[in-house]
Amino acid sequence: MYGKLIREGSFTFLKREYAILGIFALVVSMFILLFFPSPIWQATNPFTNLYMVLMYLLGSVLSGLAGLIGISIATIANRKTAILAQESLPKAFMAGFRGGGVMGMAVVGTSLIGAAIIYLIFKDPGLVLAFSFGASSLALFAKAGRRNIYKNSRYCC
Repeated sequence: MYGKLIREGSFTFLKREYAILGIFALVVSMFILLFFPSPIWQATNPFTNLYMVLMYLLGSVLSGLAGLIGISIATIANRKTAILAQESLPKAFMAGFRGGGVMGMAVVGTSLIGAAIIYLIFKDPGLVLAFSFGASSLALFAKAGRRNIYKNSRYCC
């Protein structure tokens, strides 16, 4: 019963957080479009700026997907770990360890697959950099948002 409530609360929180981070990503996208790799009004090829924006957004989306997978698996693994902790500590440890391993592989897998595909298609390290910036900025601000939301709470991590 509590596991279902925690899962619903986690997804509700993630939905709200991603709505705010989506606005942030759009603002940064406009900044990239206008100024990177060169100001759009001085660029010889303005599509370069557009490609940078698209790669930034792709990195942000895949980072969000990794967060969604992570919270989905974390809520299941934490529930199983709590149940197994009543039975035996080694079983609880293995459930938590495996849940964390899957989450870690989801994050690394989405990042690595995205960067590899972009490099294989475009052969441009600048676009891989834009993808990486999107992925890391979303993940960074998602973590900072969690800390600020729970800062004054007794449930702060």
